[in-house]
Amino acid sequence: LFSDHPHITRLSSYPTVPMASTFDNEAQCDSPKCDPHGYMELLGSLLYVVKTRPDIAYAVNRMAMRSKEATDKDMNVLMRILAYLYGTQSLGIKLTPQMTHTFILEGWCDAAYAVHPDGKSHTGYGFKSVGSMSGLFYSRSCKQVNVALSSTEAELNAAVDAVKDAIWFRSLLTEIGFPQPDPTPIYVDNASLITLASEYSGNHKRVKHFLVRLNFLIEQVTLGSVVFVKVHTD
Repeated sequence: LFSDHPHITRLSSYPTVPMASTFDNEAQCDSPKCDPHGYMELLGSLLYVVKTRPDIAYAVNRMAMRSKEATDKDMNVLMRILAYLYGTQSLGIKLTPQMTHTFILEGWCDAAYAVHPDGKSHTGYGFKSVGSMSGLFYSRSCKQVNVALSSTEAELNAAVDAVKDAIWFRSLLTEIGFPQPDPTPIYVDNASLITLASEYSGNHKRVKHFLVRLNFLIEQVTLGSVVFVKVHTD
């Protein structure tokens, strides 16, 4: 990948994060259109790298959304991601066996509310083994399908996706000899989500438009599949 962009290897310094916090989707349009073939080729390579470098998942996902009308500024962002990868080649997923020979699942889940131009929110979550020095073995960063009307609804949308994957991983781990006797902890930073999924009862006008998804979370908490744990946003 780097051999196709030799000037990356000659930079005097490399970015410490894959995407600038000041990234502005509208500002990206203020630039001439770039070569679509070159853009898609580099984007496809980075999508493949995401398999072992989940730290670039969000940045790559945002740039994939701009592939239809990619500009020179968009290409520069992809080149920044590439430069970040070159400067951090020592990073990667490392699975380390534990002394207890167990694999207890735990996850993290979060949502960014209404961050996209069309008002949609963004989901991010990942899973690892409790107590292990290993990194996340699975992560996902994606734009939500529906427009959420509150930050709590956005967090709930993300939690539903995370819980569905948690159920699958629990089943897989049990099948290969690592049963999950306790609920899988999923760390979230939204107290309202925890209250709704664990203590809520009855219908309320503020949640009735996503009550089916909420009832799914309540059911999984009741069954002991997952438990939501409050963690500070930082």
